[in-house]
Amino acid sequence: MDDFDFGGSAGVQGGQPQDNGFGDFGAPPAAPQPQTFAPPKAAAPTPNATQQPDFGGEEPPLEKFQRELRARIQAKDADSQKKSQAVRAEAKAYLEKQRAERSVLIQGKKAANDNEEAAKIARRDELFSVGTTWQRVVSMVDLSPDEKKSKKVGRMKEIFSYMQKEGK
Repeated sequence: MDDFDFGGSAGVQGGQPQDNGFGDFGAPPAAPQPQTFAPPKAAAPTPNATQQPDFGGEEPPLEKFQRELRARIQAKDADSQKKSQAVRAEAKAYLEKQRAERSVLIQGKKAANDNEEAAKIARRDELFSVGTTWQRVVSMVDLSPDEKKSKKVGRMKEIFSYMQKEGK
């Protein structure tokens, strides 16, 4: 005997009820219930994506918000562009001013250097035209006493002064 008969003849063999081991001796087998699927209950109608709710002739709030947001963003953009152009113009003017000042300083330094070089050349030419050789050498050397360097160059300065006085 097969206790696991799922074919619908559980407990019946040859028309005789049999004990199926669960105490329902002699009970007729239950008829299988057909399964029925009912359509779901109709819910409240939802608007389609293409349907627009009626706002009574007014602009929908989302579109109104988006339009206002675009307008604010465009205004901020325009303001930012104006400020950026103003800052760039100010920076350009500042750079031109700095370049002009630097050019003036450079021209002044060039003129001063040219004048100083011309003076040195004139002094050099003057030194070589007059006096003895040692007078020219001594005129190029600082013979004033300096305490920091006196030990190192003191003897040399004495020799230069002596040679200048000798006149050789």
